[in-house]
Amino acid sequence: MAITYVGSTSNSGNNPLTGDFTLPGGWAVNDVAIALWFKIEPAVFTAPLGLTQRHDVSTAGRGQVYAAHRVLQSGDTTFAWAATTVTNATTLWGAVVYRGVDTVTPFDLTEAAPAAYANTATPNPPAVTTVTNGAFVIAIAGDNKEAATAAITPPTNYTIAIDIASTAGDDGSLGVAHREITTAGLEDPGTFSATGWAAADDGYVWTFALRPASAVSDAQEWMNRSSIPQRRIVRHVSY
Repeated sequence: MAITYVGSTSNSGNNPLTGDFTLPGGWAVNDVAIALWFKIEPAVFTAPLGLTQRHDVSTAGRGQVYAAHRVLQSGDTTFAWAATTVTNATTLWGAVVYRGVDTVTPFDLTEAAPAAYANTATPNPPAVTTVTNGAFVIAIAGDNKEAATAAITPPTNYTIAIDIASTAGDDGSLGVAHREITTAGLEDPGTFSATGWAAADDGYVWTFALRPASAVSDAQEWMNRSSIPQRRIVRHVSY
């Protein structure tokens, strides 16, 4: 089963102490949501209930990245987070939802944690090696010094999913992009860029991959459901 992009939401603010990850319209049960939060300076982050944390890393002068996922269930709406105050710390966050992801093993590999970068206008997310054909590689760049003044340009052959910039606080930008990798193997996304980013900029980059639900798994699930014994209802009639 191929992975497809459902939609995304994003938001920003100047040092917000609370907020919500909200889901885009059109999501369905068993879709997989990826929640991402980027603050231009480290804070103490209180994660939402119901999400499975993937990473929470920070470096002074580079920022902080929180990432988590959830296999969506009926009744899901928003996921509330909180953070301690940091003066003028621009904060950007959002959620991206995908369909056709393996709900048991959503991630195709054990990737490195988000990595800090320094002094570049073209942040370069690290390469990863996928192990499953059809995996979706997702690349992320968070700039902690500049708000992009035009659309963020994703790596070549990637499609942008989140493109957000804010001058609330000391400025920041967050770009998230994805690409299906038809044949498993080494994938080096390449660089993000944006008008307004400068050679002295710092921030964070990250790359990970989602695993597609396999045709074998889908067929087995159908067989399991089909093989559930059916109860016979016998009606007794008295005369």
